[in-house]
Amino acid sequence: MDESSNAEGSRARIILTSLEGHDYTYKVCFEFPITNNITGYKVFLGGLGIIKALNAYPFYIHIDFN
Repeated sequence: MDESSNAEGSRARIILTSLEGHDYTYKVCFEFPITNNITGYKVFLGGLGIIKALNAYPFYIHIDFN
């Protein structure tokens, strides 16, 4: 997860990597002011939703707040 936030809104990237090494990137945008903490929480939940929808088990999570 890579995210940033400012007065105009917030955006984040979710990158899922398969066991074969393929990356799947998803972009999440909030078009209203939101804090980095809330953005990170919402994106984390969104990533879990994607994992569930893809039935991508088992999975490991790495969060990068830089």
